Amino acid sequence: MLAPLEKQLAVLIDQYAKSDEAERKATVDQRITDGEILFLLGDYVRAGIVLYDVCEDRANETHKLFDQALYYLAESSFHTRNFLGARLAFTRLLVRGKNVRHFEAFGRLVEIADILGDYTAVEATVQGVKGKLRPDVAYIYGKSLVRRARDTGVLKHGVAGITQLLTLDPTHKYYGRARYAIGVELIRQKRYDEAIREFRRLLALKDPLGLGADKSEVTQLRELSILAIARVQGEQNKLDDAVTTYLTLDRKSPLMPQMLYETAWLYASQNALKKSLQMIELLLLTPEDPALVPSAKVLKANVLLKLARYPEATEAYRDVNKIYEPVYAQLNGMRATDFNAVIAKNRGSYDAKAFLPPLAAVWATGEREVGQALGLAHDLAMNKTSLREAKAVGASLLETKLVYPQQQAGEEKARVIEERLRPFKGPRVVAMQTKLRTFRASIAAQYARRTVLIRAAVEKELRLLDGYDKELRAYDVQAQTLVDRVARDAFEDVRRKLYTLVLQGDVGLVDVAWQQKEDETNDINDLITRQKAESDAAERRFGEALRE
Repeated sequence: MLAPLEKQLAVLIDQYAKSDEAERKATVDQRITDGEILFLLGDYVRAGIVLYDVCEDRANETHKLFDQALYYLAESSFHTRNFLGARLAFTRLLVRGKNVRHFEAFGRLVEIADILGDYTAVEATVQGVKGKLRPDVAYIYGKSLVRRARDTGVLKHGVAGITQLLTLDPTHKYYGRARYAIGVELIRQKRYDEAIREFRRLLALKDPLGLGADKSEVTQLRELSILAIARVQGEQNKLDDAVTTYLTLDRKSPLMPQMLYETAWLYASQNALKKSLQMIELLLLTPEDPALVPSAKVLKANVLLKLARYPEATEAYRDVNKIYEPVYAQLNGMRATDFNAVIAKNRGSYDAKAFLPPLAAVWATGEREVGQALGLAHDLAMNKTSLREAKAVGASLLETKLVYPQQQAGEEKARVIEERLRPFKGPRVVAMQTKLRTFRASIAAQYARRTVLIRAAVEKELRLLDGYDKELRAYDVQAQTLVDRVARDAFEDVRRKLYTLVLQGDVGLVDVAWQQKEDETNDINDLITRQKAESDAAERRFGEALRE
């Protein structure tokens, strides 16, 4: 009868002897799964919390799902704008060697470098690669170098960017993008002839322009190349060539309004005023790009003035003022308090349409910058809330007596075995009772140690949270100042554009009046000159008649 109980006790002791490792593995699997689910549901903050513990424990680095956990941790950090944390995680992922997320990780690393203006991690990753970079990675790195050249004016970045982009094979899906980026950088370096050759090479390529390349993207690259060639030709003063190139753009292209506007300017610079006017009229009939309409109206008025069609020019300038002067007056009357009130009303988001009149909103180029600044302030506020909640949870954990279901289950199983032993006596029973006491003491010590470790970890985290709290308070003031400055700059930019537009209308009306007066004065002077010439001729004829 004792044999079954001895077997149960042996299994119980063995089970709890191995429980720490087995439980740890099961917990890691579950936490990785939980973190991934939270990430896919868009709960990036909680996903980051769950996955951070998994990835910070070096014992988990051999786990089959560790790379996946590290990737989702990095992405969660990126989405919550914790760029430093994201950079660290993506770098760890890349250092671990080839994995299915290699391309995405490097791409994010470049994005973070662009945001922070710090390319140290990108350069270190590239330096660690033996031989050529993978084509998709070379494309992202090359584009990054080109952007750095544009932002800093450092030539070596542009040259290095072109070198990387040239490594892409014509069969690669990013080949077209790479060639276009090369052309843009050549323009920036004022290597105009080479840039034109690059864009012409892109136009001459046959579809599919790289395996897997998006067809609509290929069409857009070609249309952008046409505009780029025409602009370069205009810069080289090859105006006839530029016009010819512009006119090769497909009439159904979304870039058509831009082409019409730029062609109108070229015609005007060649004094081909009637052709310029035709382009403008076409543009105003198809206003797919409302931001071009105000400038097109002013250009139309200027061309009419040059054509000496004064009544029409006057009407065109008055039309500009009639439409845009009230808008400018409205913006001029707005106060900073109004601006902040609208932002608050929209719960921390910035939408030009919610604040600016419709005719002014089309010129609101600062939306991205304002949105980023507001996003930063919003993220800081969210982090402050998360910090308060985390501190409350931590304090609660320290005050709570921790109960472990596994410990309770083990003690209950031991109690059941002990109850069944009561009817029996003898050395075997004594030995089993000793083992039961040892087992109880062992699991009590095991879970006591776990409690000590958990409490120590919580106390450590609370100390870190106190430090973060102080930093956040300082950042919060800076973020609000940044939001105010960037938002006001965006508002002022729109106001200045409208002021310039209204001023052009006013000056245009003066120019028309002045030119009209000049023409009338010239006409009178011409008439006086003709009359004097006719009078002199008559006197000469009369004098000759008298002499006869």
